[in-house]
Amino acid sequence: MRAPQALAALGLGVLLWLPVMGGGLGQLQNRLPVRENDDTNGAIYLHHAFHEAMTHGRLSLRDPDQLMPAGYDRLRADGGNSVEMIVSGLLRLILPWPSWLSFAHLIWIPLNLLAFVPLGMHLWGRLGPSLAAGAAWATLGPTLGQIEASRLTQVALFALPLAVLGLLRVAEEGGRRAIVLAGLSVAMLGLSYWFYGLFLALLAPGFLVWGLSQRPRRDVTRDYALAAAVCLSVLSPVLLAIAWPGLTGGWAPGAILSSEWASPVFPDALQLQGEQARHVRGALPWVTVPGLLWSLWRGQRRALWATLTALCFVFALGP
Repeated sequence: MRAPQALAALGLGVLLWLPVMGGGLGQLQNRLPVRENDDTNGAIYLHHAFHEAMTHGRLSLRDPDQLMPAGYDRLRADGGNSVEMIVSGLLRLILPWPSWLSFAHLIWIPLNLLAFVPLGMHLWGRLGPSLAAGAAWATLGPTLGQIEASRLTQVALFALPLAVLGLLRVAEEGGRRAIVLAGLSVAMLGLSYWFYGLFLALLAPGFLVWGLSQRPRRDVTRDYALAAAVCLSVLSPVLLAIAWPGLTGGWAPGAILSSEWASPVFPDALQLQGEQARHVRGALPWVTVPGLLWSLWRGQRRALWATLTALCFVFALGP
C-alpha cells in the first residue's frame, strides 16, 4: 500500500469519529466515550495493570489480589490479548488521563479501515471502493457496540482483513510474501483476541479447498503448511506460557463460565435466548445489502465467499 493511500484511509477513519461521536467528540479529555458498565471498570483496571507490568519489565500478567488465594493469571486466562494494550500504552505516553483511554477506544476505527485497504485493492483494484468498504467495515454496529462497552480487545480487528488477504493470496498465487503475510496476520489476530484467531483458523480449510481449485494440489498444501508453521512459531511462546502451569504440575482457577449450559464445542456460542435478537438485522447493516446482492449476481469468488459466510453463521449459532 502506498503512502497516499494509507494517509487517505487514516484521514477518512479520523473523519468517521464525527458521525460516531457527534458533539461528544469535544468531551474526550474529560470522560470516556462509553456506556458505563462492569466491562468499563474492568477495562480501566486491566489497562493500568498491563501498563504497570510493561513499565516494570514484567512478563508475568498475574495479579495475586484477584481471585484469591490463587490470583488471576490473565495470560493463562485469555492469552493476554496484548496488542490492544500495547497500542493504548503508546497513547498513554503522550496523552493525560482519561484522554489516552478515550482515544484508545476510537483509534481502532482508522486502524481497522487502514488494514482493510490492502484487501480491497486486491479484490477491486481501486481506492474508492476499498475506502468505502473499509469505512463500512470499521463502523459495523457490533464493532461500535464493543467500543461503547469498552471491550477494546474485541475491537482490535486490524489483522483480520490482512489475514483474509494472506490466505487468499496463498490459495491463488503462493509465494514467500503471501505465506508470511498469512502466518503473521493469523498470529497477530490471535494475539489481539484469541477467539478471532481460533475462528479464522477454523475457516482456513475453506481457503485451502478454494486453492485446490486454483493451483496444483502439492503447491497449495505445501504453502498452507508453511503459513501454519509461521503462525505457530509466532504464537508458540505465548502458548507455552499458557500451558506451563499445567505442564509443571501447577494450578490455576478454572473457567468462570458454568459448563452446565455451555456448548461443549464452542462454550461462548450465541445461545439466541433471553433478550438477544433472533434475526441478523443488528449484525447485517443495510449498507452491506446492495454489495451482497451485487456479489451474488456479478461478484468474483462467489463459491468461496458463500462457503465462508455459511461457516460463519454455523459457528455463530453453535451446535
